Amino acid sequence: MKAWLIFNLPEDQEAYERANNADDLCSFISDFESYLRGQWKWAEKPDDIDAIYDKWFEMKSNKGIDMDRLWG
Repeated sequence: MKAWLIFNLPEDQEAYERANNADDLCSFISDFESYLRGQWKWAEKPDDIDAIYDKWFEMKSNKGIDMDRLWG
């Protein structure tokens, strides 16, 4: 079985970007979930909310995810 996604560019640019970055988004969510689980389960003193927020942006940046571009 084959599936084709067809985009009319530039009109569908945002939808194209979201589809094209789906693997990176899923990977980021999985990695961040693992980080949070580690904080909850193993950290003697879990990171404070500021550190968690910083980690969110650091990991998102490392994956090249720009939410403003994807959901602008």
